[in-house]
Amino acid sequence: MSQFNAVNALGVCSISTIVKRPDSKDSVFCTIRDLANIANEAAILAVRHGHEAVTMADFEAAIDRVIAGSEKKHRVLNMEEKRRVAFHESGHALVALTVPTGEPVHKVSIIPRGVAALGYTLQLPVAEKFLSTES
Repeated sequence: MSQFNAVNALGVCSISTIVKRPDSKDSVFCTIRDLANIANEAAILAVRHGHEAVTMADFEAAIDRVIAGSEKKHRVLNMEEKRRVAFHESGHALVALTVPTGEPVHKVSIIPRGVAALGYTLQLPVAEKFLSTES
């Protein structure tokens, strides 16, 4: 079965059940295009891993890939570099926790992704914001 047919056979239309879960903060304020990219990426990952259906783990990996870029497996960090990146990302998390306007931290990663990121701190908004002030 080709990858395209396998992806279609997985029934990705069930994404609505994932998005509508009340405890699923990952879907907060995504555009339809983002959701389509996430669903497509999750289906591709499911096929690559030989799953018969798209799993929540596939969706979580797809969300990371769409938000932060693909994992850079060739960018191997030594233990000291990993330690520095961990300190750096924990600094982002602490600032988010202590500033009054900080959003809750959802995830911290020290896996190199995208063009230049050695790690990232993902904050999810509590409420949708169209405007912000300098204060």
